[in-house]
Amino acid sequence: MKPTLHETLRARRLALGLSQIEVARRSGIQQRQVSTFERGTDVTLSTLSKLAQALDMELLPVPREDSAKVAAVIEARAH
Repeated sequence: MKPTLHETLRARRLALGLSQIEVARRSGIQQRQVSTFERGTDVTLSTLSKLAQALDMELLPVPREDSAKVAAVIEARAH
């Protein structure tokens, strides 16, 4: 099963060695929002964008029909 968006961002935060407080500081949102998001609660697109920027990530809209191709490229680069 592929990880959820929440799990992916949490894993990235941990890989960078950042606390939720540090991510909140970097993103300009409250630590409570970071925690809530990591537990699976929905957030606004603007909050998600701030979190991604704080974690040095990109949000890329991909047409659904191309998502398998994009996933395959990302998977290939991971190995």
